[in-house]
Amino acid sequence: MGVILDTGGPGWRLVVWVVTESYHELERCVTPADIAAAAGISSAARRAGRLAARAALRVMAPGAVVGYDSHGAPFLASPGQHMGREGVGALLDGNSERDSLLPQGCGEGTGLHVSFSHCPGAAAAIVARGACAVDIERADRNFERAAPRFVSERERTVRGSFSGLFLPAVWCAKETLYKYARTPGTDLLRDIEIESFDPAAGEITARLGKRSGIRVAFRTVDGYICCHIPGGVSGSERTGAKTNNI
Repeated sequence: MGVILDTGGPGWRLVVWVVTESYHELERCVTPADIAAAAGISSAARRAGRLAARAALRVMAPGAVVGYDSHGAPFLASPGQHMGREGVGALLDGNSERDSLLPQGCGEGTGLHVSFSHCPGAAAAIVARGACAVDIERADRNFERAAPRFVSERERTVRGSFSGLFLPAVWCAKETLYKYARTPGTDLLRDIEIESFDPAAGEITARLGKRSGIRVAFRTVDGYICCHIPGGVSGSERTGAKTNNI
């Protein structure tokens, strides 16, 4: 089984799935609806990534039905036959306030939000009571050539930017913040600004639009870097996540 990391905190849970299975083995880890949705993807690699991301969700919510809001952002539309009301409560210990900036319709049905990400060889899913987002990338991917498109000269001077994880973490964090914003056209340079980078704590703070101090947790997992924002995180709240090298 491909699960490498299964962790969480009050109101959220994160699963990282490092793929060791064949496509047909992945099919046995998901629902028929997941298989049907992936079948329409032309790229074999992206089909496998889609199934791995859904497999990560199935660790947490085996029968949940995924819906999409008007911006294309996913949410859990129904807990499914394997998750009754008690199951939803057991999934996430604690409570988080609904993010007031969320568009109407997010998280409807169960009140639970979900976010997915996949890259070659790995996938991640996060479920939370409030707005959430996740992104995963290979930690050894070379981002230097693309850096001018997503990191400014000022951002390159923040404390900790000497770390070899800086560019992968910033890219991953900005992709996470882009999903969290749920605003088409959000620009990675203009609208998202890295304010601090702490590789030891596994934490980045950033400005998103006019909101400052949004905290993004990151960790390395079996050669991948995963960033996430769990539900209910604001500029004055900490994610509580620590770096794990697994």
